[in-house]
Amino acid sequence: INAEYMGTVFNRIIEMAASSDEKESPIYEVKPAPNGKGLGIFARRKIEVGTLIIAEKPIIENPNLKKNQSERILTARFAKLSKETQDHIMSFPDSYKEHDTPTLYGVCRTNCLPMGDTLSQSTEKVGGGLFLTICRANHCCLPNAEYSWCDHLHQEVLYACREIAENEEITVSYIDPTNMNTQERQQALQQKMRFTCQCELCEKYKTDAAAKKKSDSNRMEIGLLSTSLQDMDPLTAVDTINKILSLLYEEGFTCHSSLGTLCYTGFQICDPYLQLQKHAEAFIQRAYQIYVAVEGPQ
Repeated sequence: INAEYMGTVFNRIIEMAASSDEKESPIYEVKPAPNGKGLGIFARRKIEVGTLIIAEKPIIENPNLKKNQSERILTARFAKLSKETQDHIMSFPDSYKEHDTPTLYGVCRTNCLPMGDTLSQSTEKVGGGLFLTICRANHCCLPNAEYSWCDHLHQEVLYACREIAENEEITVSYIDPTNMNTQERQQALQQKMRFTCQCELCEKYKTDAAAKKKSDSNRMEIGLLSTSLQDMDPLTAVDTINKILSLLYEEGFTCHSSLGTLCYTGFQICDPYLQLQKHAEAFIQRAYQIYVAVEGPQ
């Protein structure tokens, strides 16, 4: 299916899905991405940090069952969808296809996003959901957006975690990008998603050895320091957390869920100690601010 045509159809569906009383058009559009990445999501205007970009219900839920059981349920659900929606679903990449023929199971396995502990209407455990728009977000090792499941709304939400310029591609990370060097990230993506990362950061590092070396060193140090926190006394842990935060900022992660998790860890370490209450308050306030920005007030 032609990517440009699919992008046009996607945007028509986006416009139709907008509520009748919505005055503004969507702040994003779906169109072909560079480097052969298929379709991607792009900003129609400047998007500030903490902006809700998309809130979307799953078009199909993938049950957390054995392959043959999942295939039967997925096929039955797929058959109930319109031909246009079926075409959209089957236009997604299938990293597990054989003989160049994508399958519904392979498409869902490749693209479905976690839905927390949500149970579907038939009460089976849900392995993930396929979202027609959010699942078009391509990977970047320095993403400008993050997705998460909002159980309260029964929707996947996508928030900006960095300022996004007009016409810039809106990207997420398929792995934790903060504590692995370039080679480790490439290996993880090959193993998990079966593709070689060609994001802006990885392409830059092909020609800028000094920047690559510095970034790899920072991210490896983040990983090492993070794993050693549990063995530290509280005061040393506070200093270490601040060091990790500084490294994350240096790497461009200024409002990312990893910072929220780290700050919450700092709160848990400090809270039992009266002399560390100021640190505990600072950590929990920062954690709250980050989580609200990247996951929403719900």
